[in-house]
Amino acid sequence: MSKTKIYVLINPFTLKVRYIGITCSTLGKRLSDHIYTSVRKNGKTHKDNWIKSIYKYGEKPIIRQIAQFNSRLEARDLEIKLIKKYKNKHKLVNTIDEGKFQSSGKKSARVYLTKPIYLYDKNGIFIKKFNSSRECAKELNLEMISIKKILSRKKKFGLNIKYKFQLSRIRYRSLSPILEIGSRTKTFSSAHILSN
Repeated sequence: MSKTKIYVLINPFTLKVRYIGITCSTLGKRLSDHIYTSVRKNGKTHKDNWIKSIYKYGEKPIIRQIAQFNSRLEARDLEIKLIKKYKNKHKLVNTIDEGKFQSSGKKSARVYLTKPIYLYDKNGIFIKKFNSSRECAKELNLEMISIKKILSRKKKFGLNIKYKFQLSRIRYRSLSPILEIGSRTKTFSSAHILSN
């Protein structure tokens, strides 16, 4: 599993830190993503406007790693603390609610990673509850992206089954056998949701 890095974006003209973030990608790719969102997609956040103001002079922010963790949750906790500590002092372009909820209403990675996941065998029988994606990935020895794909049913199930189990964010009494999965609707239509 890849390490999670905490990084900073630095103004190339003043050499001051203006943004703190985390990533599992390479720093080069993360910087490219920032520039793409801000410049090519014409982002509207404070960070996007700051990056565009640099880019129009033919420059881009400098990216530097400041810490590395095995756990994304530990990295996220430190990121939030650093943003809170230096937000006003360094005039960071991070949003006030960075690491919690985005203004669009989408949940942050921290919330997503700590949402329960339910494991079922290939016959749709419930096996176990995991308290987070991280816990699930660690125990099943999978990458986080694989967990996400299985949850969204993007994996092709058929004669060459790669995974001998199913995952769900919702607790069901049972799921359809794995070979019968054609779509999320078909799988869930035959399932019985547990009543609270």
